Amino acid sequence: MCGRGVRQVENLSPIIFSLYLNDLEHYLISQNDSGVKIVDYDLDIFLQILVLLYADDTVLFAKSEAELITLLNCFSTYCVTWKLDINVDKTNILVFGDRPGRNRDIVIKKTRYEIVDTFKYLGIVFFQE
Repeated sequence: MCGRGVRQVENLSPIIFSLYLNDLEHYLISQNDSGVKIVDYDLDIFLQILVLLYADDTVLFAKSEAELITLLNCFSTYCVTWKLDINVDKTNILVFGDRPGRNRDIVIKKTRYEIVDTFKYLGIVFFQE
């Protein structure tokens, strides 16, 4: 018996999850101007990476701690609106270009997030040098 949501092995699970997150990127962009911008004027390329989604994994990008906190607050609000749970135990923050071991304290809606030195996403290990 499934009291809420659908079973992970259910055929409809990925489709329903995708429908829930269909407008996440638009929502995040409409709420703030975060993300990592890649611009190449010679090739006339402009790319803004704000969020990566794969299955039930979500990666958010921000250029600063303040932007990240704003983005996480927006993401949290979005999840509350759609009755989605954020798995805090599996949520980590990796800061690139920062000195390793720097003590950061990021708290969103009374939840403290762990700062890590390495992060594995889709089999690729990202690390802070």
